[in-house]
Amino acid sequence: MVIWLRPLDIEDKFSNVWEKLYDNDQDTIRYIEKDLKCCGFKSPVDMPVPAHCSVKKHYGFTTGCLAPLEHQWNTRRHSILWVGFSMVSAQIVALLMGAELVRRFRRNREGYHRVPGQAEGSPLLRA
Repeated sequence: MVIWLRPLDIEDKFSNVWEKLYDNDQDTIRYIEKDLKCCGFKSPVDMPVPAHCSVKKHYGFTTGCLAPLEHQWNTRRHSILWVGFSMVSAQIVALLMGAELVRRFRRNREGYHRVPGQAEGSPLLRA
């Protein structure tokens, strides 16, 4: 939900993740570049994997991956928001149902101690 409210710094977040992937997991970058048909982060010469994807003609990727990543994020963040709201709503309903069950349980338990038509000194009320 916080990301929904602050989408302006999403480029910085993507940049940090891309740098970590570039240093530690280039297979993931290779997969992203292939899937989104892009090369590098902001441009084909900005941390591409493989390093020569911007030079070789057979790759054919002439744009960086930032624009396609932002497009994917913007198209999916509405779904993420609705899933979050749905989960919160389900938790509120469960909490209210639990509170109602506790209230009914307490009311029923108190009702067993009160036997209509019998005096206070009834043997049913003695422990």
